[in-house]
Amino acid sequence: MRRVILTVGPQCAGKSTFAQSVVRAHPDVHIVSRDAILMELCGSIYADAYSGTHEAAWDILWRKLAARLENPDVTIILDAWNGPPEERVRIAQKVREMRVDCLAAWHFVTPLDTNIAWSFDRKPIECKKPIYTAYAREQRIGTCTRIHGLFAALHLQEEGVFDVVRHINPCDPVPSDILAL
Repeated sequence: MRRVILTVGPQCAGKSTFAQSVVRAHPDVHIVSRDAILMELCGSIYADAYSGTHEAAWDILWRKLAARLENPDVTIILDAWNGPPEERVRIAQKVREMRVDCLAAWHFVTPLDTNIAWSFDRKPIECKKPIYTAYAREQRIGTCTRIHGLFAALHLQEEGVFDVVRHINPCDPVPSDILAL
């Protein structure tokens, strides 16, 4: 059975870290990560919107996913940004074209205070170390809160593109049945 699990949640919600912990516990599971591809391409997950890097990263991601799906019995975690519903629909359509048997979503419901704290652990763009003025700190908290609210309000089942939707709090231990789709 070919299974793909799409991570869904705001930046700094613990999606990649959680996916990596699942792979450590289940070495037969694979991750295809857009952030990892961006790091390979330009040394950062942040790329200039006009550089073509984002498009190149998507092209590489699709090729890697297709190569992994050549195995008829595989589970792949697709760790790729998918904020707006139309982007998730586009991703789901592309994955479905690759003839997967099950397309699932892990919807990250990270507590807001944790999401904010983890966002401060990530270095700001173009900085060697985090330096926050009071204004910049309030800006980041406000942005984090707004984006967290958008993802918290999602009703992925209503989007109608996933066979299974599972809510994940990455602060909890990885459930032993995490791959039961």
